[in-house]
Amino acid sequence: GAPYSTCFFSQQNKSEYDGRTRNYGVYGSTPRVFVQGVEVNNNLDSIDIAPYIGAMSNFEVKVEHKKIATTDASVTTTIYKRAADTTTSAKLYIAVGEDSIAYSASNGIPIHYGVMRKAMTDSSGMDIALPSVLGDSLVVSKTYTINANWNQTLLTGYGFLVNSTTKGIVNANKHKLVGA
Repeated sequence: GAPYSTCFFSQQNKSEYDGRTRNYGVYGSTPRVFVQGVEVNNNLDSIDIAPYIGAMSNFEVKVEHKKIATTDASVTTTIYKRAADTTTSAKLYIAVGEDSIAYSASNGIPIHYGVMRKAMTDSSGMDIALPSVLGDSLVVSKTYTINANWNQTLLTGYGFLVNSTTKGIVNANKHKLVGA
């Protein structure tokens, strides 16, 4: 069963939470920490991230998150090819999260950051063909209905460009909801 079967958050979008943990092979074992698709110990320190500080990506990710109606919003993710790269495909994971929610969970955590509210793509991301020409872009837009229980001023759209083989993040970005 789920590790937090009584947790308010994990019961709201159970299949989406379960899908993400299964994608990384850690179902039923949260929280866990991953760097570039590889599990590291839960006491993340600078040695785990040092190789990636200042690293550049050949692909830029831009995210726009805006209200399009009273109860609807869109997350538009644009992938730009910024440097020579022979990679032709990847996965794009798009989601909406709510930040800084005060809730006394059974795991003892009182404040929850980046609570996933809605997966806009498959749990492992959607297959995409990357732009092949330098400067070209690919645009993916997804819409969703804003749940009345969510605090719109805390909603953020996320876009993760993921290596299909290693599950490492190629690049990512986020954008707070505009028009809330």
